[in-house]
Parts: sequence; structure tokens; C-alpha cells
Amino acid sequence: GVGILQDARKFLSGCEQDAGSVGGAEATVTESEPTTAKAAEEALRVGDRVTITSAGPYRGRQGAVMKVDEDGDPAVRLDSGEAKLFYRVDVNRLPPQAAAAAAAGAAAKGLGKGNGTGKGVSRGLGVL
Repeated sequence: GVGILQDARKFLSGCEQDAGSVGGAEATVTESEPTTAKAAEEALRVGDRVTITSAGPYRGRQGAVMKVDEDGDPAVRLDSGEAKLFYRVDVNRLPPQAAAAAAAGAAAKGLGKGNGTGKGVSRGLGVL
């Protein structure tokens, strides 16, 4: 219980520190090469765009891999800004085209109907 929570917090704080260093950004899933083509295809790397597939409050959200532990489980910076740990089976890597479109859409899209331009559409709520 408590030990696992402390380990998770330590891992996430290590992700924050590694994000600023070049060495941490080059980390891969394992120290050895994957033994099969499928394992190589499924291995996550720092910077990969992923979508969350687990049942729970984060299902359907997207983010970028910040760090991958020795078991292949990623720490993900969600597009909302939250950093969370997930099991490898609970995330799917986005194809390069979808990842680029999602990143561009997230950067361009703001809150409300004005898309971050400050020109939101008034719906006249509360006006008689």
C-alpha cells in the first residue's frame, strides 16, 4: 500500500528531473534488445504519443510518454498536464500521423468556442 505509493511518487518525480536531461530522454523500455519483431513494435519510447485504454477516469485521454520503467510501464504526461503511471497494457501508441494531428490539435485548441482566441461565441445566457 504505502510503499507502492511512495515508489510511484519517486518514479514520477524522477520523470520530471529526467525530462530536462538528454540522457533521460533517450531511455528505452529495456536495457537489452527486444527478442521479437512484435516486442520491438510494441516497445514504448520517451516522447511517444499514446492513448489510455484502461477502464477508469483516464480512458480515452491522450498524452506523451515521459519515462518507461524496467517493466515497460510508462509514465505519461496527459494533454491536461497531469503526470500519471500506467501499466503497458493500458496504453496504445498512436500511429505517427494520428500523433502529429493530436499534438497539433491540442496545441491549437483552447477552451470554449473561441479556440483560445478570446473571441468566444456568446449564447446570450441569462438575457431575456
